[in-house]
Amino acid sequence: MAEMRILIAYEERHNLYSDAVEDLLRRCRPHISVTYGPLEELEDQLERFVPHLVVCSESNTVSPGGVVA
Repeated sequence: MAEMRILIAYEERHNLYSDAVEDLLRRCRPHISVTYGPLEELEDQLERFVPHLVVCSESNTVSPGGVVA
């Protein structure tokens, strides 16, 4: 089974939320790969990291029909 990849993308002003989500995921699910990217770089992060799931502060308008956000 492939390792699950989760991308967290929040606006810089909400970095407290992204830090909390990232920390929680890393502690509760240490076997998954979690990375953070600024919301402004969401499109680039989607191409580079190819996540299974995106947790972000906005709906996925970059890849509609693609990655769940």
